[in-house]
Amino acid sequence: MGALSYFLLVARILPLVTNLIVIAEKLFDDVPESGEQKKEMVMSGVKSVVMAIISLSTGGQQETWIKLEPFISQMVDAICGVLFPSEEE
Repeated sequence: MGALSYFLLVARILPLVTNLIVIAEKLFDDVPESGEQKKEMVMSGVKSVVMAIISLSTGGQQETWIKLEPFISQMVDAICGVLFPSEEE
């Protein structure tokens, strides 16, 4: 899988990540200092979807999540920064 393919996959996952972030925010609304739990929930949800896609494919795609995880993690942080800017700033 080339760099462009990874980029396209990340781009396709963007709406899923955004929706999961909104859901996590609602679920943990009353839980103070729950940022790590929210991110863990989002990352777990995205990983489940990616792993389901990988399980349907053949060939060398098994390393896909390992390569995507850092980008997805940064995407979650960036989206949260836009959707829920820190009140400290």
